[in-house]
Amino acid sequence: MNNPLDKRSHRTGISHNAKSPRLGFTLIELMVAMAIAATLVAIAVPSYQAHIRKTYRDLVQSDLMLFADAMHKAARLKFTYEGQATSGNTGAPKTAVFPALAPLQNNNKLYNLTIDSANADYFLLKATPQSQGMMVNDGRLTIDSRGKRCWYKNSDATGGTCTPW
Repeated sequence: MNNPLDKRSHRTGISHNAKSPRLGFTLIELMVAMAIAATLVAIAVPSYQAHIRKTYRDLVQSDLMLFADAMHKAARLKFTYEGQATSGNTGAPKTAVFPALAPLQNNNKLYNLTIDSANADYFLLKATPQSQGMMVNDGRLTIDSRGKRCWYKNSDATGGTCTPW
């Protein structure tokens, strides 16, 4: 005759019998699953971070193009690119021309937008990563009045090679 305790213990997963099925996972199976998950995370996180950095770089490129448009508009009114910065021809733009910081990440500005040089018929605008933030060491971006656009990858200050964007 069947023992009722054997049936109840089978339902709860507690085995008193070598023939009853095993429920759950072994430690080895759990370790293999964790190793696979860790490998996926090790691959996915850097890829995701690179994607986020590229997205912010694309945003600042858009801001630089808008900034260049604002400089052209100001020059149409004054017939010169000079005098559009808060300190004359270089530095942060006058707020009437364009905001000096862009884009936002949790209310933190990622880049400083500046007028690197300006004269009667030429300007060079620059976006430099903030000294603290996720875009540090990503490189500066520039655009000039003739439409030349450069990304100086991994060079936030000076030097580097112009990669068109």
